[in-house]
Amino acid sequence: MNGRKAVLLGAFLLLCVLGAVVVWKQYSSSSPEEALPPSADGRTDGRSPSSTLPKETPVVRVAPELGHAESVLELAPESVSVIPGQHFSLDATVQPGNNRVSGVELRVKYDPKKMKLENIQASKSFNLELQSAKINNTDGTASIALGTQLTESSVDSKQTVATLFFTVLGSTGSARVEIAPESLVSADRESQNVLKAVRSAQIDVLER
Repeated sequence: MNGRKAVLLGAFLLLCVLGAVVVWKQYSSSSPEEALPPSADGRTDGRSPSSTLPKETPVVRVAPELGHAESVLELAPESVSVIPGQHFSLDATVQPGNNRVSGVELRVKYDPKKMKLENIQASKSFNLELQSAKINNTDGTASIALGTQLTESSVDSKQTVATLFFTVLGSTGSARVEIAPESLVSADRESQNVLKAVRSAQIDVLER
């Protein structure tokens, strides 16, 4: 029970940190933010009536019921062919949509029988470490929480959040590296998780 309380407390504190980053960015600007002009439908928050994901992108929808959840986390490249013993990397990227993203808690799942996650490296855009990388190559899970620097603007275009470095093990066949739906994305002016969908990558381990 104590362990569960500690996990819940840790998750709560992480959300508080992400929220603090958003609030700081929103109110610490030296000059007031100019009001956004109303859109064609009369909205003044700068959002289009609806946002769409690329039609060619198969995704797992996370929170379609939240109107302001428009950000997508995905892995690139979408497909990788490797052989046992080879090293490869995947970029975890965020597509903000109409959100202005300031923090990401990235949770990843993979097949520990086919690959080993060696390291997670933050990108230049998200180089504020809110929670250090936790890698479990027994369960095939990993997580890291990163944010934009307090002195820099939040992200409003597609950017790499972090790069994952893997080593292929001896088992051949296909497997997927997945971004877990439990991942979080924080954005300016939003108090809730704005993650809308996630996309995984396929890894084909071939014989030598």
